Amino acid sequence: MTEKEHESEEERHREVVRRYREQVKKEHALVEQIHREALERRREEEERGRALVEQVHREALERYRAQPPLSPPEPQTVHYLEQPEPRPGDRLFAEWTTYRREAGRLLAEGKEGHFVLIKGEEVVGMWLTYEDAMAEGYDRFGYQPFLVHQLREREPVLRCVSIRTCRC
Repeated sequence: MTEKEHESEEERHREVVRRYREQVKKEHALVEQIHREALERRREEEERGRALVEQVHREALERYRAQPPLSPPEPQTVHYLEQPEPRPGDRLFAEWTTYRREAGRLLAEGKEGHFVLIKGEEVVGMWLTYEDAMAEGYDRFGYQPFLVHQLREREPVLRCVSIRTCRC
């Protein structure tokens, strides 16, 4: 091959390389443009999604604020006659049996809300406060078992999570 042919061949080769590099640059630019557009679409979709969530939250908050406040649920209760009977062998069996027997009479006398002190089968008395009834029980009976209980027509139902934690 002559030198002129060789130079001509080199020139064609350079031209092919230059066109190839231009083509690669165009393709890279096109890929970058596609990525930028996709990223922009994603950002717009996320923004629309955020705006929609905020709108739904605002509407829900407005509906919530327009509603009257909810009253707390009434505690579950049971009528004093529907209380389970104490089991023989229970620590305060005699006192609970006496309470169940006498509760109707004491309620009929208008003593609801008072605290009754019971020892065995005897209703010792009624007090306005739990503390007063307990103090009288300790004064009279020391550390012997006795019952102090608030007289109610409807007794709250206690839910015991454990032996030490009961709540209405």
